[in-house]
Amino acid sequence: MFNPLLLALQFLTIIPVPKIKNYNQQQQIYSVLYYPLVGLIIGGLSLLTMLAAVGLFNATPMLAAALTLFIGVVLTGGLHLDGLADSADAWVGGLGSKERTLEIMKDPRCGVMAVIALCLLLLIKFAAITSLIESGKFWALLVIPVLGRLSILVLFQTTNYVREQGMGALLAQHYPKKLSILIIFFSTLATLLYLLAVNYRWQSLLLIVGLFLLLVFLRRLIVSRLGGMTGDTLGAAVEICEMYCLVFLAMQS
Repeated sequence: MFNPLLLALQFLTIIPVPKIKNYNQQQQIYSVLYYPLVGLIIGGLSLLTMLAAVGLFNATPMLAAALTLFIGVVLTGGLHLDGLADSADAWVGGLGSKERTLEIMKDPRCGVMAVIALCLLLLIKFAAITSLIESGKFWALLVIPVLGRLSILVLFQTTNYVREQGMGALLAQHYPKKLSILIIFFSTLATLLYLLAVNYRWQSLLLIVGLFLLLVFLRRLIVSRLGGMTGDTLGAAVEICEMYCLVFLAMQS
């Protein structure tokens, strides 16, 4: 149990954990199933940052939101933001070509569309977090990273991996789909019950339904262009899903 969790933490965050040097292929594959739990850890640390900023240091909602967003980015090492940036560059520069799109995704340089996508996403997230803090409905910050990382499980469950080599191809080939369905179901149910408990009521169900509709749209977009997912598109999906959740809940506040 602990090796896959530690592997998930090593890959998705910069949180210092004991390094797992001798792990097998199965542990690496099963680490994906712990991604929602890693999201909960990230959400917990982000929420604690916000509570400390407001409760202990009397920070304004804008400053608390900025610090909350900062912690979330730092904890992940910008991993998913990098995927969003590469995907934005590739989608525009690829001009509809699968081969060109995949080629641009491999380019480590950051283009104009990457900068625009990152700035807009972070700005929208910042505004939404500020709104949640001002309305007092900031408790949802705990589970939004969970929903973001559930998108990875859903895409692995339903989508082929387009590249033939690399860790992503290995994970997709041997992905435990039956167990993944249970993780997706119970993680979604637990998140829904939590949101109901913190007084989001009927909006909670609409949020979940909208999220899965968004994933259907993103999957269709990815498959139509590439024929399958890549690591960059997975990262982009995480960021887009988190942004959607923040905006949806902020608009209900």
